[in-house]
Amino acid sequence: MKFLLTFILIPMLWLTACSDAPQLAAVKQQLQTELPEHWQVTSFNVEAEQETGTKVSPVWQYRFNAEIAPKETMHRRIGRLQDVDILEVTQKKNEKFKLNGLANSALYNGEWQVGMDLNLVQSISFGMPLSRFTDKHVISGSSDYKKLLKTAKAAQQKIEQQIATDEQQFQQLLLEYNKLQQELQTKAQQSNEQLNTLQQQSYQQRDQLAQQLSSQNVELRNQLQQQRQAKASEYKQIHDNQAAEIESAYRLKSAEFRAARAKAQDLRNEQRNAARSAHATETQNARNSMQRADYTLFKAQADEKLRADYQRIDQTHNAKVQEIAAAEKVVTDQRRTDLAAIAATYRQQVDALSAEQNEQLTAARNEASQQQQQAGSDQRNELQSARDKHQALLADNNRQLNELRQRIDQLQRRIHEQRSILGRESQLLAQLDP
Repeated sequence: MKFLLTFILIPMLWLTACSDAPQLAAVKQQLQTELPEHWQVTSFNVEAEQETGTKVSPVWQYRFNAEIAPKETMHRRIGRLQDVDILEVTQKKNEKFKLNGLANSALYNGEWQVGMDLNLVQSISFGMPLSRFTDKHVISGSSDYKKLLKTAKAAQQKIEQQIATDEQQFQQLLLEYNKLQQELQTKAQQSNEQLNTLQQQSYQQRDQLAQQLSSQNVELRNQLQQQRQAKASEYKQIHDNQAAEIESAYRLKSAEFRAARAKAQDLRNEQRNAARSAHATETQNARNSMQRADYTLFKAQADEKLRADYQRIDQTHNAKVQEIAAAEKVVTDQRRTDLAAIAATYRQQVDALSAEQNEQLTAARNEASQQQQQAGSDQRNELQSARDKHQALLADNNRQLNELRQRIDQLQRRIHEQRSILGRESQLLAQLDP
């Protein structure tokens, strides 16, 4: 019976020892989270641990070492040949790597939050599992890999031969292009010279007709202008005489108004001087005959009377000046009205004369314009026909050059692409099969 109890207790103790505390389980779980996909923790060992928190806010710190390994063999892409990815094995399945680190586990809202600082003992190229490489691929060192290298070398020889052939054809096409360009330029130049000759002849005929019609219009315009100037001079003389009479009457009235203002000003000055003299005499007599206190009161009253006299005199003067200004405004307005009336009459006379002459000039210009339009229409039709032929020639030239240029560009792009592929794959082949 005693042996049986011992047998039961030992497994229970072992199970207790193997169960992780919640904070340590969170550390292990976080470590697995830190690893890339398809990697796993194969061993975990705590070297030291310490509780640094409180019962209310527990915090655990750990120093640990562990081993990690890929769940399957990992690969990485080292190049591409013939549209095939070349892969190499970076880590074998279950190949173990050591790491160590520090962890800090704190209880927050009922869950253990872990912070971790990891250090790999040796560098690792994690790579990716083979299933992640969806394009066609081979693994370095395999039989398919060796076949691919052999095929790529043979393809390079074909590319080199094709590049040599294309370059020879490219040079031949360039010669053809230059020759065709010179021939077409000669044809275009001849056509352009013919068109320019026709245009020059057309412009000369147009200019001759324009000069003839312009001379006729100038002669007619000069005649009408002389007639207009003579008649306008008569109208201007009448206007100037009327304006002189109005201005003379206005100047006389202005002189009367100036004299009236001067009289009003003189009267104002005389009245102010008389009031000031009377004030001075009264105050001097009072100063000689009154006591100081009485004189002070008298002087103040006399000053107030003088100011009142000044105000009455100024009011009378201002009223007189306003009366003169009102009368002058009436005369000025009448002058302006009279001048505006005779000016309007003069403008109407001149405008009517100008309108009559403009009608005559317009009729002459319209007739000349019709002649020019008819001649211009015939010349334009002839020129347009020549231009259309010239443009058709240029368009055909451009078409021939563009077609040949496109062939040259396509061939040049193909040579460039082939050289790029050849250089890229040659460099890769040199690395893979030195």
